[in-house]
Amino acid sequence: MHLGDMDNNKLIGDIPPSICNLVSLNVLDLSSNNLSGAIPECLGSGEIRLQLSVMDLQMNHFHGNIPDSFVEGNVLRSLNLNKNDFDGPLPKSLVNCQDLEVLNLGNNKINDTFPHWLGTFPKLQVLVLRANHFHGQIIQSENESYFSSLRIIDLSHNEFSGSLPTSYFKSFKGMINLSDVQMLYMEGNSYYYPYGVKGGV
Repeated sequence: MHLGDMDNNKLIGDIPPSICNLVSLNVLDLSSNNLSGAIPECLGSGEIRLQLSVMDLQMNHFHGNIPDSFVEGNVLRSLNLNKNDFDGPLPKSLVNCQDLEVLNLGNNKINDTFPHWLGTFPKLQVLVLRANHFHGQIIQSENESYFSSLRIIDLSHNEFSGSLPTSYFKSFKGMINLSDVQMLYMEGNSYYYPYGVKGGV
């Protein structure tokens, strides 16, 4: 199976462990349901041969830590966990998701400092960390290639402190030209996110 699209239903319960038995799965969209529990670690593990490029679990009731099981060589391009109940720190194994273009972790209970290490991702265009418990200073970076492909960043409604890291603005080269980004107003919220990026999801 290449596409698992079950969004906008009334599904309940956990993601069944049997999903780990699939030989191939490129897109998993379970968004806008009533699912709960933890994410199976196999979804980030290469052991089950899942070639996930898109995982959309937004607007459910998943909880606990985001699994720290993302392996080297994975092909994940879009990870959307918006509007769940995830807590704890960001999994450090996310550093293995070098193909990520969209990372939306907004509206959870994640408690961590600013993940500056995401700045090395060469394709990351959308970073949403809004409405969590991120805290501390956003450390200045002299690396001009940090977040060089970023188009949209949302850090609102967190607990960051200290000075505005102006050095990052010099590296936001991807924000110079937004002509190929299609924007969609999310009704009920006062912010915009891309519905898709050219050549992306």
